[in-house]
Amino acid sequence: MGKARILTMKRTFRRRGAVLAALVLLCAVSFADRGGPASFEATGWALLPPAVAIVLAFATKEVYSSLLAGCVVGALLTEGFAPWRSFEPLFLTLMDGIDLKIFFFDVLLGAIVVLFARSGGSRAFGEWASRRVRSRRGAVTATAGLGCLIFLDDYFNCLTVGAIMVGVACLSMAMGVLAARCSAIATQGFARNMRGTLLGKIESFSFANIDHISTPQLITRATTDINTLRDTMRQSLVTLYRAPVMVILATVMSFIVSPRLAPLLLACIPLLAVVMTILLKVGQPRFKRMLKMMDGMNQAVRENLVASRVVKAYVRGGYESKRFDKTTDDLRQAQLGAGRLFTLSGPITMGIMWTCSVLILFFGGREIIFRTTGLLTGQLVSLVNYAGMAVNSLSMISWLVMSLSRAQASLVRINEVLDEKIDITDGPSGAAVESGSIDFEDVCFSYTRDPDKLALRHVTLHIASGETIGVIGGTGEGKSTLVSLIPRFYDALSGTVKVDGRDVREYTLENLRSGVSMVLQNGSLFSGTIADNLRWADPNATREQMQAACAIARADEYIDRFPDGYETVLEQNAANLSGGQRQRLLIARAILKKPRILILDDSTSAVDMATDEHIRRCLRTALPGATKIIIAQRINSIMSCDRIVVLDQGRLADMGTHQELLSRSPIYRDVYESQMREGAVDDAAC
Repeated sequence: MGKARILTMKRTFRRRGAVLAALVLLCAVSFADRGGPASFEATGWALLPPAVAIVLAFATKEVYSSLLAGCVVGALLTEGFAPWRSFEPLFLTLMDGIDLKIFFFDVLLGAIVVLFARSGGSRAFGEWASRRVRSRRGAVTATAGLGCLIFLDDYFNCLTVGAIMVGVACLSMAMGVLAARCSAIATQGFARNMRGTLLGKIESFSFANIDHISTPQLITRATTDINTLRDTMRQSLVTLYRAPVMVILATVMSFIVSPRLAPLLLACIPLLAVVMTILLKVGQPRFKRMLKMMDGMNQAVRENLVASRVVKAYVRGGYESKRFDKTTDDLRQAQLGAGRLFTLSGPITMGIMWTCSVLILFFGGREIIFRTTGLLTGQLVSLVNYAGMAVNSLSMISWLVMSLSRAQASLVRINEVLDEKIDITDGPSGAAVESGSIDFEDVCFSYTRDPDKLALRHVTLHIASGETIGVIGGTGEGKSTLVSLIPRFYDALSGTVKVDGRDVREYTLENLRSGVSMVLQNGSLFSGTIADNLRWADPNATREQMQAACAIARADEYIDRFPDGYETVLEQNAANLSGGQRQRLLIARAILKKPRILILDDSTSAVDMATDEHIRRCLRTALPGATKIIIAQRINSIMSCDRIVVLDQGRLADMGTHQELLSRSPIYRDVYESQMREGAVDDAAC
């Protein structure tokens, strides 16, 4: 071996010393468990793996394939062709320690392997044979051996390249799985945070805000629209970075291969951008219409489910089915219109890019056939492949653009909710409701905020702390509207509403509404147990407190008959309770809150006369200092009130006790006499 060869080998070892040392160590430790030369008398197989590694290293010219092939084949021979056991000695050796003599012996063998591999392999053997072999028989033998070595050399080189390719493919697959997982985590977290933000905004809405954006629209925006944004975001995370990079690299490589033909590919990109912009402009209105039709379908479904008993009672199932079919047909037409545009983007993109590929083949083929340039066939194939890569990437971008068009329509709808101006916000004062006195000072109100369409007209009223006020009037005269101004469900258009002598707009909403308890005629109960619904008023309420509140409202009569008592599960909308049972449970929940102001908005309309009288009598003792406002259609429900307010067309027509109003108010007297004629008034009024 010449001096130049030795110097070359030294430089190689310096350059790859770390890698070679690691491989040598692996080779040495993997075979040290057999005892090396110390146990050669016990088993002659101890030296076989290093020997095979040397032979294969001599037969090849590549270091890593030589070492790996020698280790694998040696391990197979030594372990009885059980490759899964070949790594066991490594762990056992590292755990139990190794003999230094055996270790250095195998390291020396590994170094010999590397030296033989770096000496040239089959090429070195061919050079040696050409110089030393003189006889015919020797030449034939050397040629056969050289052919075998060349075969082994190429074979192990192919294995090395194949292993690298498989490793890159596995790495790509692992990165793809990791990217999909990270994308799923990010998009699902985004959807969760968006729903939380949207729900928080909806919970801050006043009744006026909810009147502006209907419940079906809010449901669609919290579900379908957010899901659309989530899916588009997931596509964007995968496509938005990969596809443009692929297009740019494919274009750059096309210019490197053929600067004359690459402009054909480059010219298609702005053309495709113009087409995508047009599709985006046309697509957004279609997607908005589709989402609007989806709101209509959700509204029809909600109305049918909520009012299913009414639909059955009036035998309107056929009519409702036709109405629902119309909404679904409108939605189908809107979806087809948007889907056609979505589908059209693919053929347009593919048509433009494959036209580019055909032009590249046409002009490139002419250059090759007529030899006008030095373009080679392989270069033309490469150019077409780059064009195909650009086609696929641009196709992905086109689909993403259409998804962004749909997502933009959903985003606009979500922003409408998030940008909705809250007309009722917290006031500057941190005071709480204490006495419960109420004042209306020249109050006017309109649901449309139009002074010409007033629901309340210049109402002035003072209610002292602890007073019980009855409110009566015809349908639509403003009774519920009047009491809705007290907890600031709405704000007055003009005038002032005061609680404890303080404008209600100065209170924080939490402090104001914590002091007010309001029971509506059609109040809501939630899915869950009876105890869970009662604890809406007081999360820390004990069973005894709940039983006391239910006794006042006479809800304990039917609760005690349930097998599970207060742990009875209520169905959706409390469908397993009657109307009177629901109202009594709602009143019990309001009493459990122990408010300073209690408002009963026709909340005893579904209970019998005896229960109504019992509730009113018990309220005097249960909440002696609380201000109570009772809205009723039956005069006997408010006859015992301290004062009675009569509303007519949104105005305060009269106010006084039962006897005073009978003597001076024709409206009150007419109602009383009509109910007396119908036998609606109990002679034993409390």
